[in-house]
This record gives sequence, structure tokens and C-alpha cells, in this order.
Amino acid sequence: MTRMISSSNILVGPLRVQIEQHGVSVPLAGNYLLDEDGRREADVRIQVEFSSDFAHDCESAAEYPAFACRSLDDFKQALWRADAKGTLACPSDGPITATFEGLAKPHTLEAVIRLATSVALPRKDALILHSSAVEDDEGCHVFSGVSGAGKSTIAALLEENFSLRRLSDELLLLVRNRGKWQLEVAPFTGKVTLPWGAVSPLRSINFLVQASTNDRRLLSPTRAMGELSRHVVTYAHDPLTLGLVLDLVGDIVESIPCYELKFRNSPSVAEALNLSCS
Repeated sequence: MTRMISSSNILVGPLRVQIEQHGVSVPLAGNYLLDEDGRREADVRIQVEFSSDFAHDCESAAEYPAFACRSLDDFKQALWRADAKGTLACPSDGPITATFEGLAKPHTLEAVIRLATSVALPRKDALILHSSAVEDDEGCHVFSGVSGAGKSTIAALLEENFSLRRLSDELLLLVRNRGKWQLEVAPFTGKVTLPWGAVSPLRSINFLVQASTNDRRLLSPTRAMGELSRHVVTYAHDPLTLGLVLDLVGDIVESIPCYELKFRNSPSVAEALNLSCS
């Protein structure tokens, strides 16, 4: 590593993340709060060396924006894509450590932050979920599904036609706080007008299927666990973190009603959701 040129501490849900930049300084792309409490030990430590001419042979990389990965041992893995490469260490005790080099762009730093926090969050009873969400008078409804299923479409539809607040377009945090599940608006880059850092009780999770009519059916915990696991964002590799992820997903589907939601692009979908709007 070259000489460190900047250091910052940020918050991602319940995590304190320490970032050290070497080489070229890159601004944060997301909507992160700075953590001013220097007494608290970092949950995640990120060291990144940026350069304006970084180049990596990405022939074997995963499809962008994902990272390809290879196990180095039970608690460490190598990860790479076109604009960054490095290692992620997940010891059973102590902070998650990410050491990377990459292209000097804000979205490269953002990608490394997401990668490292996706592994650290389960240790704090939290997960990153690829989903949209809206909030009614009683809490939030989460919408998940494969790419193109309509996550942004249904969130925009409900926001525009009802007294609902959109909480997510793409990524959100699910956090277990004192035994109750809640959504926290993630600080990652996204829709400009999202209420960053807002918290809302979790009312339902809905797995989307576009259809000609609206139909919402409750899923069994077994089926819901399989569906939800597909949309959790994590680069967990070590047995400890993988076990924590599965335990958290299992608790969510036992605690929160999960549905298959067939919907058409119409405000009438609100009836199927049984929304509570003042």
C-alpha cells in the first residue's frame, strides 16, 4: 500500500465502517452518515488503493456489477471485477477486513463498501435485501423479485397514487431490533428523494410476478425462505456468516408474512395488499 491520504468512519445500519484510502482520494458516492464516536471499535475495516489507470483482466469475472470470487481459506476469499480486485477476511472474532485496489471512481468505492458490509451485517442481526419498499400508516411493505419483476414499478405506482412513502428502489436493510424486524433505508446510492436512515416496522414481504390480474397468496415459511434467500445480498463465504444469514432469513419468514404477489400495472394492486392509508 502507498501512503494513506484519507481516513473516514461511516455508519451503515448498526455497523461502524472505517475506510482508509491510499493513492488517489475518491469521494463517497452514497448517503452515509459520518461516525464521530472514535471510541467505538470498527466492525468493518476497508483499505483501498485507488489509481486513475487501474486495469484488471476481467475475463473470468462475474457479470458486472457482481464480483467473481475464489476461496483462499475458510475465512478469506479473493474477489475481483473490471474496476477492482482484493481480498475479504472474515475472522470468527474481530472486524471484517477488506483490502482492495481499483479504479479511482466513487462507484468503485461504493461497491467495496457494499461487499464488505454485506458480510458484516449478519453479525449485527441485519441483512441487505435487493428490494423496493413503501410505507403506509402501520409500517412497510417490501417488494422483491428477479430483475424485471417490477420492484421499481410497483413502488412508484403506489407512491404516486396513494399516501405512501417510498423507502427503497433497489437495496434496503432489514434489521432485527429487540426481537422485532424493521426496515432501515440503506445509505447506498439510489433515488435522490429517499428518506435516508429512516426506520419503519416490517409488515410484509411480497415476491412479485407480473400478471394480468392481481392475486396475493400467503407462502409457507419453507417456500418463503427459499424465495427470500435468493434476494439477500451477501458475499458471505465463511461458515459462521453463512449460518447467521440462514438463521436470520429463517427468523424473518417465521415472524413476517410473506406472499407471492401477482400484479398488473394498475393502482388496483393496492386492494390486494390491504394497505392502511390515512
